[in-house]
Amino acid sequence: MDISIDILNHLKRHFIIVPYRLALGDKENKIKFIVIDGQTIPLHLNKKYLVNRIYNIIDETFYLTSVGVKRKTIKYYIDTMRLQDIYTNNNI
Repeated sequence: MDISIDILNHLKRHFIIVPYRLALGDKENKIKFIVIDGQTIPLHLNKKYLVNRIYNIIDETFYLTSVGVKRKTIKYYIDTMRLQDIYTNNNI
């Protein structure tokens, strides 16, 4: 896999995932948001939109890395965060 560890660490530090639990009656919905440029955006939105938003921000920071590696790393980060169970903490 063509994934950059440096970019992945940068994404983990700068694009934070915020979990929310919404209780509507008997149902409890778990929603994850990602913080991009101070905006909280639902993580379940179109992945292509999220990749483009993040890519436009980190493009100049990692100018020596190829476009494909940057995009694959961003996609990997989004997929990993979508699948990761971060609701195990009871303080949320």
